[in-house]
Amino acid sequence: MLYNCLFDYTLKWLNETDTRSYKDIAEDSGSWGNYYNITVKVTTGTLLPAKTGAIKTIEYKGGIYSDFPTSSNNIFDIAGNAEEWTMSMNLSSNRSERGGYCNSNSYDYPVKSTSYYVPYYCLSNCVGVRSELLIR
Repeated sequence: MLYNCLFDYTLKWLNETDTRSYKDIAEDSGSWGNYYNITVKVTTGTLLPAKTGAIKTIEYKGGIYSDFPTSSNNIFDIAGNAEEWTMSMNLSSNRSERGGYCNSNSYDYPVKSTSYYVPYYCLSNCVGVRSELLIR
């Protein structure tokens, strides 16, 4: 699992490579995330996922997998989809969750958002982990 500082460094890298703007990261991640208020439309016309009351549509027009609308620089589903547990804790030993989730709005829980919960606490939203790749 990542620490918060590595998660933040990844977001900084996405911004520095002009892949994502500060607004896409810190204010509203709806242009590239799987959120409740977003509908992802694939070229075939299939909706991923099908949501009711969607206010925004992201359309997948490319033929390259890395251009999929919920990815950025070959990092998939970091915005929305599932919050990610990190190794970071606050003073009460609650672990940090990052990135927003599919049952939230893209502007309430952008990818930069942080929440703290007890690790064994079962939430109704989706929570997962992201592996860290060490390259030497």
